[in-house]
Parts: sequence; C-alpha cells; structure tokens
Amino acid sequence: MHYLTDGELPQLYDYPDDGTWLRANFISSLDGGATVDGTSGAMAGPGDRFVFNLLRELADVIVVGVGTVRIEGYSGVRMGVV
Repeated sequence: MHYLTDGELPQLYDYPDDGTWLRANFISSLDGGATVDGTSGAMAGPGDRFVFNLLRELADVIVVGVGTVRIEGYSGVRMGVV
C-alpha cells in the first residue's frame, strides 16, 4: 500500500487544463450527519482539513452558504495579487 505524502496530493486534486470545472467538498458521519454540535468543522480530522484547505487554494471561486458563514464564524476574504 502506498500512502500519499502532502506533496503528492495537490497533483491528484489539480484541475485539468481543458474546460471549466466545478468541485464540491463535504464530510459526513457514518450515519449521514453533516454536523456535530451545529458545525461541520467539529467533524474534520487533520486529513479533512488538509484537503479542505488545498481545494480552497486551487479554486478560483469559493461559494459558501450564509448559514455556514454564521455558524462556522468565517471572516472576510483575503485576496492575493494575481
């Protein structure tokens, strides 16, 4: 069995050069729940957080529902120079 390193994972999640792509990401419990104590962040382990942050780095646009923003306590977006 080959375990992926943090350096290999971005290559697997990279978008193809052709076309426009949409990607969705979420976690759930074995019984189908999407939150613990009202937040999804409480369910995430280190691997989940790594993939979550990686997908955000690779994305051109991030869409988040207002309920998630309020409950998870998201703050303002930090834009980089492109």
